[in-house]
Amino acid sequence: EDGDVKIALDESNDTRKTERNQQLGDGGGEDSVIQESPRSLPLSAQFLSRMPRYQEIRYEDYALRLMDFGSEAKFISLVDEILSSSLATAFAKASNLIIIQDAAYASLIFEGQPTSIFQVPGAKDVAVELHSLSKSFNMTGWRIGFVVGNPLIVKAYGDMKDNSDSGQFLAIQKAGAAALAKPGITEEISAKYSRRMGLLVHALNRNGFSAKKPKGSFFLYVAAPKSATIDGRTTEFDSGEAFSQWLITHELISTVPWDDCGNFVRFSVTFAAPGEEAEKVIATEIARRLGKYQFNF
Repeated sequence: EDGDVKIALDESNDTRKTERNQQLGDGGGEDSVIQESPRSLPLSAQFLSRMPRYQEIRYEDYALRLMDFGSEAKFISLVDEILSSSLATAFAKASNLIIIQDAAYASLIFEGQPTSIFQVPGAKDVAVELHSLSKSFNMTGWRIGFVVGNPLIVKAYGDMKDNSDSGQFLAIQKAGAAALAKPGITEEISAKYSRRMGLLVHALNRNGFSAKKPKGSFFLYVAAPKSATIDGRTTEFDSGEAFSQWLITHELISTVPWDDCGNFVRFSVTFAAPGEEAEKVIATEIARRLGKYQFNF
């Protein structure tokens, strides 16, 4: 679901995925998949400790060792180095591999301009991007998107699709084409999410959370509290799942738990609100409901 850049080192790798998270593969052997998680994800020391410590990528005279990351900053710095240089494309060319960027969220950013793998020298030779109108044009459920990149890879993708399904309803294809002709729609959506994200971060931080506004997307990950106290009664939470279930049960606030790299929950700013004033009302109500409790982190 969340957009990642994937460098597949071996097609036999077994990378575990769930509907609500993506993580670094930790299968056996010498295989691996490197995935860059969106910056709003909670990269923690516990998460980084799950990474295999024995991997080594070699091509020509360059060796990249993926082991013993001491901090989140080091991990993010490494990913930036890979994606902002020709390292990934050179390795893909040398190893006869394909780079696939899941760019579903690429256009939903709050500052600057969207970036693409094709800005990296040589990427057009070995890479493709996958785009979805579900995120960039709020066409969730319409099941429409596109792939762009190396012509031969795109053709292979098309051949696979020809033999796996029958294509989308023509009216939806025309609606998608009409949407793509108006990029201003995506800019308006990004501005809306940015505005709402600021309100949500403020509402959470007023109540003891340590929320930080991400640079894009509509998801916000925060650490789950260890307990909540009201009227002298304390409820303890041993996981993000426990807190998420408690929150929906007692305060009707819906979140998605993330316990694979620490105890976290994911908020979303995709709530229904017909304007800025309605958004402020919702954010104020979230703060009010949480404000009844003393949270311990």
